[in-house]
Amino acid sequence: MDAHHPIFSVEDPGSLSLSDLQTDDELEDFPPNKRNVMVVRGSDLIVAVGSQLRITSLVDARASSSQSKAAYKILHTTNIDFDIEQLVLSPGGKLLAVVGLNQLAVVVLPRPAYAKLVTTKVDCKCHQVGQYYHATEGAPRIVKVDWHPWGEGGSSLLVMTADGAFREYNMAEDAEEPLQTLHFIPPRTHRKGYQADEALGEEVVSFCLGQGKADWGPLTVYALMTSGDVYAMSPFLPTKAVVPESYILALECFVTAKRDLYTSVGPSTMPSYIYELQFKYVNSLIKQLPLSPPPHPSNLAPSVAPPSRLVNVLSPSSIPAFTYTPARQGPFLFQPAPGELEDGGADASDIAYVELGEGGNEIRDALDTDDDPAETKEKLGVLLIVYGDGKVDVSLDTEKIEAQWEVTQSTEKLDTEELPAFTVYETIDLGILSVVGSSSPAIDSNRPMFHADPLYGDVIYIFHSFGIHSLAMRSWVDVLVRAMQRDRAEERSVGYKLEDVLAEPHPTEVRQLLSTYSANQKSSAPVIAMAIINSPFLSYTVYALTVAYQLIPLNLPLRLSPTTEEAPGLPYPKVSPTKPPPLKPQGPPQFGLGLTSTPNNPNQPPAYISLLTSVPFTVPNLNKYLSRTAIPRSQSNRFMTPDTLRFLGQQAESTQTKTGELENLVAQVSSRVDLQKRELDRQMATVKTVQELLQKLKNRGAEGGDLNRRVESVVKRQKELVERVGKVLQALMDSYSPTLSEFEVKWFKELNRMKDQVIGSGVGDSECLKGRVATVVHRHSILKNELTTLSDQHEEKTKAAASKPKLGTMQVKAIEGRLTTEQRLLSEAKSRVDDLRKALEQVSLG
Repeated sequence: MDAHHPIFSVEDPGSLSLSDLQTDDELEDFPPNKRNVMVVRGSDLIVAVGSQLRITSLVDARASSSQSKAAYKILHTTNIDFDIEQLVLSPGGKLLAVVGLNQLAVVVLPRPAYAKLVTTKVDCKCHQVGQYYHATEGAPRIVKVDWHPWGEGGSSLLVMTADGAFREYNMAEDAEEPLQTLHFIPPRTHRKGYQADEALGEEVVSFCLGQGKADWGPLTVYALMTSGDVYAMSPFLPTKAVVPESYILALECFVTAKRDLYTSVGPSTMPSYIYELQFKYVNSLIKQLPLSPPPHPSNLAPSVAPPSRLVNVLSPSSIPAFTYTPARQGPFLFQPAPGELEDGGADASDIAYVELGEGGNEIRDALDTDDDPAETKEKLGVLLIVYGDGKVDVSLDTEKIEAQWEVTQSTEKLDTEELPAFTVYETIDLGILSVVGSSSPAIDSNRPMFHADPLYGDVIYIFHSFGIHSLAMRSWVDVLVRAMQRDRAEERSVGYKLEDVLAEPHPTEVRQLLSTYSANQKSSAPVIAMAIINSPFLSYTVYALTVAYQLIPLNLPLRLSPTTEEAPGLPYPKVSPTKPPPLKPQGPPQFGLGLTSTPNNPNQPPAYISLLTSVPFTVPNLNKYLSRTAIPRSQSNRFMTPDTLRFLGQQAESTQTKTGELENLVAQVSSRVDLQKRELDRQMATVKTVQELLQKLKNRGAEGGDLNRRVESVVKRQKELVERVGKVLQALMDSYSPTLSEFEVKWFKELNRMKDQVIGSGVGDSECLKGRVATVVHRHSILKNELTTLSDQHEEKTKAAASKPKLGTMQVKAIEGRLTTEQRLLSEAKSRVDDLRKALEQVSLG
């Protein structure tokens, strides 16, 4: 897609532009709200400009050869009169949540046939959501909006505000009143006095949903505070949900086992009524399951277990008999304490929860709902938290929380002193402070956001005011999951011990895809939206949108097969080092044609020789110097022992060695930078000389007419090169895939079947569409001729009848009287004949 597409044009002169945010001081004035004003629905791109929604087809935009043909449609809505901050697409792609600072609306998106409309505006239905709670003056700020994946019809909308109110709206029923409301920040009491926690101004900044298979993970909501604290509530299920049947059955087994264990072993840290409520909650779901087993699919073998079906259930919280409110759990403990960045301390910005497993992250299956009862792969829950200074905490959910409720009438109370915990795996530094500076006011306005990769489940992106980073956890998730499996199976093989894996952690692969900050000018174009295109008709691309509505496309290569050597994390293939070609003996390497040299005269020296060598400079890899060494925690580490001193000495020696290596690498990079600066000055001077020579050639060509001929020759040569490139590309495709794939064979069979239906399989095939059309045309011509003949005959009869003389009124009456008399005479004669016949029948012949 062209970066200058009209859909990104900002016609309002008062809109934000790149010049409005050039310096760090002006970046401080940028609204510190998370923004994402661009989403992708299949092959459609939707962009919000101010309070206006625009949509265009990426396929049509790619097919358009010029900008004049490229166009977009405006989604006309009557209820959106606020500046749009975020766009959130529903799972089915039919609804679009439009989020403002403290207002919310849902737009019903048009069907893909909208592109065929002639008008530039497409009327769409729009519903205001919760006007009583969000559209009033002084309403709390909306921090995040998301759609629940298990909502019936994809209509369950989740809204979190800064005051900790978590609401669920069902867009299929009522958009004004929430069906469920949870409070992650307890409401303030009206008692007199001053509370210390009120001075902190704690607010919720984001939330996410948990994951799991046979536990309370999918029914858990995690909320992130500005300080980085995490709270959770469980269970939460949409009022009208569509849940995999296998999950409900697995949850029943889990709850029953916990309840039986509590009954047999004895009291635990959790009150007994919690297990009773858990069993009551799950039993309410079990009663809603259908009695008949699901039919076995015909395309599966009888020995293969079919995937679990989805069942419609009502949340037990909506049943009048179950009136308990989920209890707030937390704040979570992070053990060991996550590392802090030097001169850091920014507020938390976003939270994400992903579930990863060994070998299960190659391709994210869009239909995977973790509902296969035969699935037994080990999976690990990972919680990520990103801060405004570029710090990312990666934690493992090793001990998932269970459902708890607030019961005021029970004599047993929850143990609030024992807090839930996450196991911190590592702390990642995106390098924002080293580039921008810790004293820059732009750090305070930076609000990074997570964006999951639609193709690879182990890759997650972070876009912020200074660019885009990508995190790939595949390098350590597979190793850790295998170690956990071996540890549970007591197969203590070498290289897979859990202690060894934790002692020598594998860092997450971090890569910066885009940087929009200039250290020299101290200016930046914040990224306000990010979308990933994953369509068979389009390439695998990341679209980044800056605050000046400048589109920056970034192509992402697909991963190779697992048997091919590749990078352990990101979807970029690992490039194996290759030997540079040997230098030619006749002189220094040539980087291209000189100003006066020609390819027909290789003995002539080049007009320009670069200061750089032909071997590209390899940037040193600093990841191994940034890794943290985890000290094994045990009871013996509480005291200073000779082993502890020996370990500290080894670490000090290793640190000194790495420091020396870093100094050498810094010297190499500095010398390379100086050399490239000198080369840049030489190239600028050479470019100026070339421009002067080009101007002379233009003037000379304008006088003699040689320039036009040369241009025509160049155009002709370019067309030939394009044709050759097409042939070479076709040859490469043939060599890469000489045979047709299974899907291509099916597609060609379908084309042949359609061809037979349309054209026919042979001569005289009258059942095909072409033969039927010919028959209809032939019959139509015959009927048309007959209709013409009948029309002519009718016209002739009409003319003949009109030409005959007409009788008068008196004449007609006289004729009618005579006809009546004749009819009466005929009736009398007929009656006489009947009487004579009867008389003859009665006469007997002697």
